[in-house]
Amino acid sequence: VASGLYNPWGIFVTPNGTVYVSDTFNHQVKRYDVGANAATGGVVVAGGRGEGPNPDQLAYPDGIFVDCS
Repeated sequence: VASGLYNPWGIFVTPNGTVYVSDTFNHQVKRYDVGANAATGGVVVAGGRGEGPNPDQLAYPDGIFVDCS
């Protein structure tokens, strides 16, 4: 997949259009800012170091909630 997402499941869109996606099988959450290229513009904001219990790891995230305050 060009976006690099592997079984994206949860999605959250902020009022300003920023998109957050839980990338389940990559064990991470990515953020896409307004105008970002879907193939190259995603930034890992949680996880990203594989499956596990450490602060920089997630285990199959399948939902997402963002506090915009």
